[in-house]
Amino acid sequence: MSAPPVARLLVAGAITVVTALVPAVAPGVARAESTAITTGSLHWGFKQSFRSYVTDAGIATSKPATRAADGAVDFPLSKGTYDAASGTTSVTFTGGVHFRAHADGSGGYLLDITLSSPQLTLSATGSTLTMAVTSRQLLAGDQGGPVKDYGRIPVANLDPASGTVQPAAAATGTTAWSAIPATLTADAVPAFLAYPTGTALDPVAFRYTGPGGAPRSDEVFTGPAAPLLERAATWSDPKALSLDALYPDPARGLVYVVRGNSVSHAVQVLDATTMAELGGDGALGTSTAYLNAFDPDTGTVFALQDDGTLAAARWTGSAWATDTVATVTDTVTGLAWDRAHHRLLAIGTTDSAAAVVGWTHSGGQWDETTYALPAPPAASSIADGWYGRPRQVRNLAVDGDGTLVLARTSLDSGTAAPAVLRIAVSAPGAARAGAAATVSQLAGTAFAAPAGDPAPNVGYSQVVAGGDGSLYLLRNQNTSTVTRLTATGVDRQVTLPDTIVAGIAVDDDAVIYAGAPNNKQLIAIRDGVVLRRQAVTDLGSRLTFVVATGAGHSVYAETRTAFPLGVTRFTRAGLGPSVTGQPAAAHVAVTGAGDSAGVTFTATGDGDPQPTVRWQVRTAGAAGFTDVPGATDGTLSVDATATDDGSAYRAVFTNAAGAIASEPAALQVDSPASITESPSDSTVVAGRDAFFAVTTAGGPAPTVTWQADSGAGWVDVTTATPGYRLTGTALAVTGTSTAQTGLRVRATAVNALATAVSDPAILTVTAAPTPPGGSATATPSTGVTAPTTAPTTTGADAGADTVTAVAVDAAGPGSAAGATAATGVDVRGLLLAGAVLAVAGAAVTATARRRAAPRRR
Repeated sequence: MSAPPVARLLVAGAITVVTALVPAVAPGVARAESTAITTGSLHWGFKQSFRSYVTDAGIATSKPATRAADGAVDFPLSKGTYDAASGTTSVTFTGGVHFRAHADGSGGYLLDITLSSPQLTLSATGSTLTMAVTSRQLLAGDQGGPVKDYGRIPVANLDPASGTVQPAAAATGTTAWSAIPATLTADAVPAFLAYPTGTALDPVAFRYTGPGGAPRSDEVFTGPAAPLLERAATWSDPKALSLDALYPDPARGLVYVVRGNSVSHAVQVLDATTMAELGGDGALGTSTAYLNAFDPDTGTVFALQDDGTLAAARWTGSAWATDTVATVTDTVTGLAWDRAHHRLLAIGTTDSAAAVVGWTHSGGQWDETTYALPAPPAASSIADGWYGRPRQVRNLAVDGDGTLVLARTSLDSGTAAPAVLRIAVSAPGAARAGAAATVSQLAGTAFAAPAGDPAPNVGYSQVVAGGDGSLYLLRNQNTSTVTRLTATGVDRQVTLPDTIVAGIAVDDDAVIYAGAPNNKQLIAIRDGVVLRRQAVTDLGSRLTFVVATGAGHSVYAETRTAFPLGVTRFTRAGLGPSVTGQPAAAHVAVTGAGDSAGVTFTATGDGDPQPTVRWQVRTAGAAGFTDVPGATDGTLSVDATATDDGSAYRAVFTNAAGAIASEPAALQVDSPASITESPSDSTVVAGRDAFFAVTTAGGPAPTVTWQADSGAGWVDVTTATPGYRLTGTALAVTGTSTAQTGLRVRATAVNALATAVSDPAILTVTAAPTPPGGSATATPSTGVTAPTTAPTTTGADAGADTVTAVAVDAAGPGSAAGATAATGVDVRGLLLAGAVLAVAGAAVTATARRRAAPRRR
């Protein structure tokens, strides 16, 4: 078997080296922070109980909005932006929804509300849903005033911190927000009488194509115990055109740097603290090499050359000792050291077969063992990458028990998704040539590549075996994802939006350091949480980037501004704060509006150096937290009043290495239920609905019930009581009659602390006016509309109209009751009668003749 050589391409003295699977185009430091959004939708229905009250018959949408299966409304997106710097999302949608109930007898409705053109903003300074709103004044003195145009007003305050966001995994992916809590704003209360400020509305959900994320406040917090790095020393080499591997050797106080140029491959040994060179190059061959491995027990570096030479080099303390392990003729897709069995392992492939090859050193020579790998499924093949691709130098590792771990990319054929394979081989001496390896796929590691994306640009670019037995995976798919695997599967995972990571390393504290050269950041991650994004302005090349961790929490990373290449040692300058004791929620009660109760919150924190603390509060309905003046102790005391109900308090710990906020502690202040505004008396024309509303206070929010007294005593009104409808804190008496004059209604507000009863309101029902020559019975829902202006003519010959006949059908249009004729009625009287009769539900027709205009003299 022979391995086709892959030549190093020299272009204007630069080397094109593919050492990690990263997309060819990645976001850099200089990029537009604001991204336009053009496709998406909002899913919201105002309030489910309100929709039930109005019923489906009273809900209509205006295009392009549509009703969803759950009764809410889907509004298509028209435009929007996402600002990556601040995490601000601003999106506008089209269409509207019209709510109507209680016909007023003249073609209108006493409940008439239109919400249209939603605009949603999520930002650190405030998150709201604004809409264009029109609403009829339900409780106006005439029991049905004009429809008022409120313009565009905030309808709902939103709490994105309590919602859920799934950022797009790629620039062409979908960002989805769901379950964002929404409450009614004070601005919207006049349009929605019977709902007080802060009423819980339907949660908001929306999605769109493009990047997204949660708003970021001006106050930036680090993760718990976030390490802060500082530069300690730098080594550079003008001969190096690429850095292929970096191996700290804490036991010997050394660092090995494997580097290449146009004609050779060598290893340099450095003092791990000062980064000073300790000797000359350790030759690893005269041809180029990209696959490397390291034995930490003997300090031996291995490299596979293009000519198939597998070389070894070891620093003796004063010179390099070199050796040839083997000459390899197969295509090698990975090289790794098995510390548990003191052997070097490689995966070799031909077009039709694959095997794991192991080398152990004994008696001054290297012994070789081959373990055959099973054939891929019929739809795939070894040639298209089932067992890896040539020169993917970081896709193979060995875990603590000696099992190979291969992080595979997509296949050229597209027949299999990227996945992680475990390849088990027997211990040295237990099997010779012809033994078989067993292969299994780790659960949860396969993922679909984007449609149309070339397979080599998608998949896993590195696997690292941690000292605790965990595996750490780097995946690039237009953005980067870092995953921690344990024996039970995926344990932690974090996606880094707008970031391409070129290499990862893990320290003894299970902190992952992810190098993002294009973003010029070293990113610290632990337990699936980004601890810190630390700027490193000269972080190295995306193509040849290397990073490693060493003794004393040192981090070694490639740095350069151009050539020469270098490696910088970073040391830990401190640890950001962590919260060691979270404040607990508090629940107190007060006896009245002006009373208070003492509340204490306590939080503890730690860090290096020891952090200071300050307390912040977010009042109910506020967008964010503000500092509590003078609160700089671990314990905060508050004299809580009823107005503090719904507030939240948190402690912020700060030191030179960062800042972190505790979890918010909610404050619930119970207060007695009370009636702040009793219902008003109502006078309506027979047949119309009468409305009554009450305003309450108290915590928890009181439950409101209604009673009616028609002369026999107070009787409870429920949703099942005929002739009444209930919504929020309002009561409607439907289809009134004159017999109900004198009816009294009252509201009762109840919570755990008190019961309050409103003053009674009295209903007066007047009979519908009787038109001349006939009688009418008021029926509110006929929809008859009377003329509102007299017939007119224009010009010099304009004259007056004289009505010659009037026909009144008191039973309504189309009835068999017959019409009553009237003559000699002036048109102005007809209009008045028509208006009255329209209220009464009568049909009016008139016949008029033109009277010639008087001649001018």
